[in-house]
Amino acid sequence: MRRKIRLRIEEEANKALSLDIWEIRIILRGNNFRILGFWDSPNQFILTNAFHKKTQKIPQQAIKLAEDRKRDYFSRRCKK
Repeated sequence: MRRKIRLRIEEEANKALSLDIWEIRIILRGNNFRILGFWDSPNQFILTNAFHKKTQKIPQQAIKLAEDRKRDYFSRRCKK
């Protein structure tokens, strides 16, 4: 199910992990969470996966999963 949510993301709370995959950092009750995704348009960010961050480095499998889901998203979108 798709839901539209309006968020204001501060520039220092996100960064590019690869060419098109971005990380959004969230701290909630002292816990660090990361949401990965990509921009479909200037106003639409597609969330691919999220995880509880326990170490300094982003797991490579999380980045790969985001890249795989991005490819899947665009392949499905192009079929419509």
